[in-house]
Amino acid sequence: MAWGYNDFGNLGNGSTSDNYITEPTQIKRLVSIKQIYAGNDFSLALKSDGTVYSWGDNTYGQLGIGVEDWNVSTLIKIEGLSDVKAIAAGNAHAMAIKSDGTVRA
Repeated sequence: MAWGYNDFGNLGNGSTSDNYITEPTQIKRLVSIKQIYAGNDFSLALKSDGTVYSWGDNTYGQLGIGVEDWNVSTLIKIEGLSDVKAIAAGNAHAMAIKSDGTVRA
């Protein structure tokens, strides 16, 4: 569920309209989630299968999708990142701990 300001697509509802959602709303395709983190205008979700999805502001490449300055309003899988057991998000960066103990940033 997501709610709040949606200027960068940070609610994952397919829109980047400059509006507010004031009630919790289901995010499509967000199922089997083990962990979720919100950064500054972007979010990450760790699925139970060890894959990670991101959406929202990507000004600094913080979504991990190989490009920058491209906002994403729906969930996008971070390719090349699998077997993850934990994630974290900061202001404009993200990190993941893989099951072998190595860290990706």
